[in-house]
Parts: sequence; structure tokens; C-alpha cells
Amino acid sequence: MSERRLTMTTNRSRDRRDSTRIVLDPPTFSPPADMRAGYLGRRQAEVDEMLDHGRNGEWKPVLNIASHVRGTGAMYGFKTVGDAAENLVRAVTNGDPGSFALLEEYAKAVREAYV
Repeated sequence: MSERRLTMTTNRSRDRRDSTRIVLDPPTFSPPADMRAGYLGRRQAEVDEMLDHGRNGEWKPVLNIASHVRGTGAMYGFKTVGDAAENLVRAVTNGDPGSFALLEEYAKAVREAYV
């Protein structure tokens, strides 16, 4: 029988909102390839829109999408994408001036991901 590990991290941002991320290792859900392909296709379709919002300083839509991906990326087998979303959420939430660079890193992770 394989050993399971539960990891939970809490991030307290400046505005005192709590953010908790739970990761099961190994994952308990292994989606079929068609579900993974659909998930990745949706992420790839929204990247250009996110970049446009970031260029215009509209971070709320970027934060909404990245928060979702932060919680679901690893579950669908895209850990790199989920990690990039986590970094982006943290930067945007903290008002980091390097947020756009992290948005570009997120976009690159999504574009380079494959099923």
C-alpha cells in the first residue's frame, strides 16, 4: 500500500484574508486524458485575455482565474501551471510591482503544458 502525505499551507496576505491550499500526494483523483485536455484547453484559451487585463492594470479578473487554477492545476496533473498560478496570486494579492512578469511566467507555463 502506498503512503499518503497531506500538505496544507496557509498564506496570510496583508489584507488579512486567509488562503489555504491542500495537496494530496499521491493525488486521489486521476482524471482521464479527455478531461485533462479540456481543462488545459480552457486555460490556454484564457491566457491572452489575462495578459490584456494585466497590461491594462485590471488585476481582479486575473486574480479570479489564477485563484481557480491555483487550486485545480495539480489535481488535473499540471503542477507547474498550478505553482505558477500560486506565485501569481501571491504577487497580485500583495500588490507586487513584478506581478506582470509573473503573469507572463504563468502564460508560458500554460502554453508549454501538454496532456
